[in-house]
Amino acid sequence: MQLGDKKLIVQRASVGAKNANLVSASPRDVNTVLVTNSQAVTAKIKTFMKNALLITYMASFKLLIESEVHSFMLCFHADRCCRDARHAPGPRTAEDAELRPADG
Repeated sequence: MQLGDKKLIVQRASVGAKNANLVSASPRDVNTVLVTNSQAVTAKIKTFMKNALLITYMASFKLLIESEVHSFMLCFHADRCCRDARHAPGPRTAEDAELRPADG
């Protein structure tokens, strides 16, 4: 999949951590969107999440600070995957942050 010239990396994941809490997100998770299968969502909080689709996307700093582009990216993921977005932390970067290329 591609969004303009930004490539999307799609990975199949199985989320089954015991007592997993999807409400809280660590600062390292700011560039992921978790989209779950509606059959995996149940009323119990301690239920294991299975067959989750983890979508990681890369975008430039300019795109991350524009709210219209950010909301479009989240809607794009939800529409393309035909799933309900359960956890979508916004990938925001502070304007005064020093951006360096990744080592990996």
